[in-house]
Amino acid sequence: SPGLGTTGGEWSVMALARAGYPVPSEYFAGYYGRVAQELKDNEGVLSTVKYTEYSRVILAFTAIGYDPADIAGYDMPAMLTDMKKVSAQGINGPIFALLALDSGAYAVAENADAQEPVTRDALIRTILEKEIEGGGWALFGSSPDADITAMALQALAPYQDRADVKPFIDRALTVLSNSQDAYGRFGSVDGVCAESTAQVIIALTALGVDPMTDSRFVKENGNTVSALLLYALEDGGFKHLLNGAYNDMATDQGILALVAYDRFVRKENALYDMTDAARILNPDQEAAAAALAKAKADAKAELESYKNADDYREAQQAELAQVIAGGKAAIDAAAEMAGVNEALAVAKAAADAVRTDAQLTAEEEAQKPTNPTEKENPATGPAHPCAALLVCGAA
Repeated sequence: SPGLGTTGGEWSVMALARAGYPVPSEYFAGYYGRVAQELKDNEGVLSTVKYTEYSRVILAFTAIGYDPADIAGYDMPAMLTDMKKVSAQGINGPIFALLALDSGAYAVAENADAQEPVTRDALIRTILEKEIEGGGWALFGSSPDADITAMALQALAPYQDRADVKPFIDRALTVLSNSQDAYGRFGSVDGVCAESTAQVIIALTALGVDPMTDSRFVKENGNTVSALLLYALEDGGFKHLLNGAYNDMATDQGILALVAYDRFVRKENALYDMTDAARILNPDQEAAAAALAKAKADAKAELESYKNADDYREAQQAELAQVIAGGKAAIDAAAEMAGVNEALAVAKAAADAVRTDAQLTAEEEAQKPTNPTEKENPATGPAHPCAALLVCGAA
């Protein structure tokens, strides 16, 4: 039952979705429901400090194929529009904002209230400005950290051919290569671990570098991929440290790394390039679409039965058929309930304007002459044009 969170949440959802792993139909729908409820309960606010919350949800929804711009009516990409807010938690804010926006090639929404609006260039510039002297990045301190360096490379990968970006990537790759141990592992603040190694695999594959064969990342006793597998458990999952037990975070990241490498080998889109993910309706959108489809069917049926063709002459029957056909087309084209109702009302009004046989007969009767002197006398034949004058003269 995945929900909002760094463990058992978005990363689990993203790993399964990007792997194309079959899951029960309610798995992703249930995740959507729990995130949607969280947004409803908090009026669309996931955090006022950690904007990676929004980025993570965007990544998971994009991986599934859901629209992150409409989660129970809340727009997640629109939350990533203020550089001050996005950067408040540190460099990981801009890193994941860039990953999230690029994952589905989302446009950056305008924010007139932001002192510095978010742009892709602003996110890239912020990441580059945070480089540690000599190369690489860290969440804090003056020594490069494998995790954050790898994450920065993941975000910068789509821009690696830019002249202002490439030197930073080259320096970071050198730093990572030099920090790799003899078994191909990478470490962070608490030593070598599965998660750091996993992040490097994701970064290298995003850059088009083979983590298993590239000479920079093959060491005496192993390469980056074989190093990650040292943490794999026989019964499934990964452990954080070699002497540890099963760990949720290590498992999520370990799977993501293996998925990234599998996609690399298959020459598919990189892990975070989700423009290849099939788009599907969110559960709320699906329900709304079903309701709209029913409303359209009901409206067309109502229009079809609104008039009886037998009440019309042949020419008016054809006119009425055109009105009904046009009304149905307008109903089908409606994007929302209000449009359906308006199209039905307009079509009914047009149908009301088509005259029935009874109406035409009444009009014809009303147009017949009523002056007796102009009528034919059954006994004597047509009235003489001067008859009225003769009668007057006689008087």
